Amino acid sequence: MTKRVLITGMTAHHYSPVVIDRTASFAQAATTLLRDSGVAVSIAQPTVHWNDFYLQDYDHILLGIAPPMALSANSIYGALHVIGTMYDSDKLTFFIDSPEHWQIFANIKAIIKNPDSLFKEFYSRRSGYYSAAQNGIVRDHILKAVQYLHERPWHRTLFPVLPWSDEQHLTSNTPENARISMVGISIDSVFYSEETSFNSNRENKWFVENEKSKWTTLVTDSLSFPTVSTKSAKLRSDEEIIKELSTSAGALLGPGGDKKFWWSPRYAQAMNSGTPVATEWKDSSSIGSSWNHLAAAIEEMSWIDRFELSVSQKRDYFDRIESKKDTAAYLRTLIGMK
Repeated sequence: MTKRVLITGMTAHHYSPVVIDRTASFAQAATTLLRDSGVAVSIAQPTVHWNDFYLQDYDHILLGIAPPMALSANSIYGALHVIGTMYDSDKLTFFIDSPEHWQIFANIKAIIKNPDSLFKEFYSRRSGYYSAAQNGIVRDHILKAVQYLHERPWHRTLFPVLPWSDEQHLTSNTPENARISMVGISIDSVFYSEETSFNSNRENKWFVENEKSKWTTLVTDSLSFPTVSTKSAKLRSDEEIIKELSTSAGALLGPGGDKKFWWSPRYAQAMNSGTPVATEWKDSSSIGSSWNHLAAAIEEMSWIDRFELSVSQKRDYFDRIESKKDTAAYLRTLIGMK
């Protein structure tokens, strides 16, 4: 009998089939891995009307967690309702795909101190707002879920990692009740392309994902080429970002403001487009010599040398992670579907 998995969560990147289909993300990778394994995957926006009878019809539920106060958490009420309903079930697994995951716990603590903050008129456009704000039973059920997240052990919580990630370091500032449940999984095999795009018509510029991080600021101070960031260029889709990568001399992809290396799809996208990556070599060099080049040194290379470097980086990177087939098997094991 075919197994059924529901993927849902707090943001459109967790529950929208359209967004998940067109945007490289943990949810997209999980969907691909499970479907390739013969699992029937449903993707749906959670609602406060889903009851235990409806949810138990699935063999497992993967639910994305985001900061509850974030503007993108459009379905926070439905997602919290699911958590409250399924907390005692072994059919529930969480996943976190936000590099600023510390905000999740800060938001939860703020709601515990002031429950009304979750139901402010400011959030009136969120799905399920009026049921959550005006129906006492629904409101209490949602706040019970917040209490669970604040003080009780989390369900197994998956998060994507890079091949040089230090999982203990990544979760070091996470509250104990959540940290003990967090498990890293490498998902980039889903985004691997047999072909590496070759384009000699590139500009002397750097693609930057996070232009405001301390690492990026420090590195760019020593560079000659200008930078183009996803925000400044208003690059909203993966298609636009890949186009920008394919015309850049290199990509600056370093640790975030917390000095931690969180996964990003830009690494795989850069390598697939033949664009060399400059990152914090003290960490990345552990997977191969191609990952110990400084950005300034990459600027001095010819365009063909940069392409060859990108090819080497791609080889070293994907040699260090599990194949797509093995990753799918590991994911099934993590959610109890061997």
